[in-house]
Amino acid sequence: LVNVISNLQTGRDKNAYNDYNLNTMKAEETLSSMYRTSWIAAKIVDIPPYEMTREWRTFTCQDPEGQIKKELENAEKKFNVKNRFREALIYSRIFGGAAIVMNIEGSGNIDEPLFIENIKKGGLKQLSVLDRRLIFPVQMGDEFNPGSPDFADPAFYNIVNYRTRESSTFKIHKSRIIKFDGISLPMFEYLRNMFWGDSVLNRVMTAVSNCDLVQQAIASMTHETNVDIFRIKDLSLTLGMEDGANQISNRLLNNNLIKSLNNSIVIDKDHEDFERKPLSFQALPEVLKQYLSICASASDIPATRLLGSSPDGLNATGDSDIRNFYDSIRSGQEDVLREKLGYFDQVLAMSTFGHLPEDLKFEFNPLWQTSDKEVADINYIKAQTYSIYL
Repeated sequence: LVNVISNLQTGRDKNAYNDYNLNTMKAEETLSSMYRTSWIAAKIVDIPPYEMTREWRTFTCQDPEGQIKKELENAEKKFNVKNRFREALIYSRIFGGAAIVMNIEGSGNIDEPLFIENIKKGGLKQLSVLDRRLIFPVQMGDEFNPGSPDFADPAFYNIVNYRTRESSTFKIHKSRIIKFDGISLPMFEYLRNMFWGDSVLNRVMTAVSNCDLVQQAIASMTHETNVDIFRIKDLSLTLGMEDGANQISNRLLNNNLIKSLNNSIVIDKDHEDFERKPLSFQALPEVLKQYLSICASASDIPATRLLGSSPDGLNATGDSDIRNFYDSIRSGQEDVLREKLGYFDQVLAMSTFGHLPEDLKFEFNPLWQTSDKEVADINYIKAQTYSIYL
């Protein structure tokens, strides 16, 4: 919107010079440091993967005795599948990408396509989680060809030596890894980003850094609850003298050294004056609260979950916020995890039984845990309904 009369968005409007800039320099180091040092950044990254895997899932198949389900659950525990998938989700949210590498013996070389029917019983040996800094696609040309089945999905990946940062001499076929792409990007940006998604921290970086800044500023202010004001006669003349600045600095330094809650200070009656003005902390809690609220909004995580704070408003319980959040988590389970788990289950089943059980499926367990009172209320309503029907 431009208005030349009111100079809206014209050369005289400062807002006309606003711009968005994505700084990719040292991005990986910044994201890693942000995750390791900022508690709110870490919670923004960790909470959705934790919720997506917290209650995990239940296998369903034609298994009257429940033996197949039991063996699959034991196999999941053996390979720590839930934690491996949670770890991959966390890495992908930090760096924009991660992969689970499946070590499968007796199914061909690692640079060859994996055929599920060739996996032998006991063939799965290990699951390794790597973030995008340790695994990168090998560009063969077909990944840029829209007519190729490998378009935007490179066929091979290399592992990076984390010490030397050099790539290994062997390639891994894409069918032997489970890839996590992070936040979706437009196709051009996805290709330019070496076939990886984006970090969730890039979107919330401004909100989180501002919030961390406010917290640190408030913490620094608590060291000095008062502002000391010194009035020194002929201060300008003294500063203009040789070594005058050092004299003033030493005078103030000595005052600060002897000053405390229980000590007094001594000043020159004719040439100095001292005044103490207390700092007001009254508005600071509300300021910090607003910045934390912005972080919660930016992360799309309810404040009751992200900050552990009480919900605002009359008769507010926070249940609606949490239920809406769980709905978004369920969508993430379906959109991100279901296809990847479905592919992995074929590998797990072949390695466990040597064949694919008939009609093998799974369902994610409910995220909302009903209380004893809620269960009792539900049973009471059902009993009333049955009585009416009878």
